[in-house]
Amino acid sequence: MGNDDFIYAPFRIAVLAAFQILVVLLLVSVLLAPKHYARLKFSLPSENSDFGFGKRYLEKNLEHKLIATFILTGSFENDEKILYAIDLKTNLLNISHDTMQVLQVHFSSKNTYGQFVRLVDIIQIEMSERYALFDNDFYIFANPKEETTQQNDSTKVIAPIYL
Repeated sequence: MGNDDFIYAPFRIAVLAAFQILVVLLLVSVLLAPKHYARLKFSLPSENSDFGFGKRYLEKNLEHKLIATFILTGSFENDEKILYAIDLKTNLLNISHDTMQVLQVHFSSKNTYGQFVRLVDIIQIEMSERYALFDNDFYIFANPKEETTQQNDSTKVIAPIYL
């Protein structure tokens, strides 16, 4: 019995050491692996810029649009209901591609950073591509409808029907 323990002890130590090395390598590979985060790009508008989302450009684009305004008050319960309504309205805008409507979300001085992040989450979830942050207002525009090319009748492929 004594000799068997002596033979198996180095084997046991080697197995435990190999297991610990594998665990350490796994942890290092997980910690050092590149992380892929969704990024949201904001450009700060200049006051007199006609290009991009400057103040004059934004005001010019909002002139003839129907603006639905949502005012966040800073109250958690009320703002959650308002953010839910914004989520539904953003979804509707992106489904209908109604570029004549704009959502305006006004932040008060009592709003928290978490409410702003919640609004950005809504934009990311609903895949809105057009938005602007100006002063204390956040504007959400509908995604324009993608242009589809018309196919000639001669280029259409007709799938055979098997009975």
